[in-house]
Amino acid sequence: MPDNTREKTRIFDFEELGFDENYVVILYNGPQDMLYVLEVLMEIFNKNPSSARDIMLKAHYTGSSIIGHYGKDEAEQLVQQVNQKNVSTRNTLRVEAIKE
Repeated sequence: MPDNTREKTRIFDFEELGFDENYVVILYNGPQDMLYVLEVLMEIFNKNPSSARDIMLKAHYTGSSIIGHYGKDEAEQLVQQVNQKNVSTRNTLRVEAIKE
């Protein structure tokens, strides 16, 4: 005997799942050692040396610089990694994930 009941299909919200690319991670200028900033940008954000330098210098001269565009979960995870590295190295590098 056929089952005539319809299955309920859940429609997923891409933002709810963290797939949106509407977050930016911002680097703020501060009293950090330039080598530490470059290290963070290359190790955590996978920037090449030239891109890392450009991002760092823009933050230095203008007060802040966009590191990149990410989904919500990835942006928050990257910020958390920076904060953990700051604690272990006694640094105060400031980055923030912001919804565009």
